[in-house]
Amino acid sequence: MRHRPLLFSVDALGLETWRSDRNGIARLARFAPGEHAAFATWLAGRRRGEACRMVVNFADESYEAEDLPRVRGADRRALHGRRLGAWFPHPAFARAQVLGPAGADAHLEHVLFSGLNRPEQLAPWLEAVHSAGLRLERVVPAAQLVAHLAPPSATPSAARLLVVFTRAGMRICEVHGKALHFSRLVGQCTLASARHGTQWVDEIGLTRSYILARGRIGADAALEATVLTPPGALTPADEAQARPGAASPPIHIAFPAPFAALRTCDEEGAPLTDGEFSGVLLHGLSSAPAALGWPPGSPAGAGQRHPTRRRTATLAAALALAGLALGAHPWWSAGQGAVDTAALPPPPGTAPNPSPLSPADSDTAPPATLPIMPPAETTAPTPPRRIDGILRRPDGRDFIWLDGRLLELDETALALAPGPSPSLTPRGAQRLRLHPGDYWPPADPGAATPPPGEPPDTLRIRIHVHRGEGR
Repeated sequence: MRHRPLLFSVDALGLETWRSDRNGIARLARFAPGEHAAFATWLAGRRRGEACRMVVNFADESYEAEDLPRVRGADRRALHGRRLGAWFPHPAFARAQVLGPAGADAHLEHVLFSGLNRPEQLAPWLEAVHSAGLRLERVVPAAQLVAHLAPPSATPSAARLLVVFTRAGMRICEVHGKALHFSRLVGQCTLASARHGTQWVDEIGLTRSYILARGRIGADAALEATVLTPPGALTPADEAQARPGAASPPIHIAFPAPFAALRTCDEEGAPLTDGEFSGVLLHGLSSAPAALGWPPGSPAGAGQRHPTRRRTATLAAALALAGLALGAHPWWSAGQGAVDTAALPPPPGTAPNPSPLSPADSDTAPPATLPIMPPAETTAPTPPRRIDGILRRPDGRDFIWLDGRLLELDETALALAPGPSPSLTPRGAQRLRLHPGDYWPPADPGAATPPPGEPPDTLRIRIHVHRGEGR
């Protein structure tokens, strides 16, 4: 008999553990942000090797699409790996998905790169799972589960918006059939706030306008929105407000029968009737295929290895370096070889070498001993940091990639410069313009160029502007 896996749900509010059965799912425990030690203690009571799965629902994620040459096998894996490394600082928490041919060009294919920008919130929970010896089968973003559980549509290939409410906020997903193209999590829009306001309707309209402005689908596409929630979760007045006007498509309220039949209960066995979609996501996670989520072994293996394996790898590397160091230098101290050679008897039949003159018998004075001066300490100047991209989010917050780190623009001494193309300008030097690929601070205060020693067109091959997708 196959045992059902243990289920974890991770978001900005912490971690929840669940167990699924034939009729639904039941919550086992809850842990607030930072309670990693308590979670590790709870896992100590579980059986080692127990199968588990995890759904991740964070707002700090990105969705970047590119049209790349159509290649196969190792060439495709290498190409996608390079692009993942260019878009995300932690490629272990990202994936590449081929969405199909890029228009009429048979030599190009449309590839979606999605992943977490800052997996630091997820890493401690993963480390606790690995340290407890549990077998992590899947780590799946919530948006991929929403697309996988999407109900059938009258036009399967048409683009549509699926909206679900979770405890972390409202998630809006652009879905084409069963393929996810874009998603964002609005933390301030919960199901409780949706019952008393219309901000969630405005956020759906903002997301729809943003998707159409990217130009990936036709500007005249309907892009209708469907909120997956029980009929009683939103009042009829809210449904009337969900139709902002004739210019925008209506927002439908739907909840398929399989979702409605699912039973969700808390630690005491009391049913949960809050109308959130979290229970459906977790139930879908228990039967999710292996194709969903990050590649097997990336976050659970290469990205977050067991401490014992890390120590073994570190020890092996240290031994290898020690062997190289011993092999690169003589095994005796300076002058020891000459002393050992002098101590050997001369070969038979050879005349003995004359004894060297002592300092007393020599006519020349010994050379003076020069003091050895220690080398002067030199401090290398701090190299300028490369601006890898500019990220503008739909909510108005701006970020930049600086040497692989995602920083909010307000935390730096830079500001967005007015103009048709995204560029930056230092505060106090409004005439200077910095673009993706430049360095900050620039080597030459009068122009934003790479350092003088860098050959042209070596690090300037890729110039991408990170646009605010998927927050």
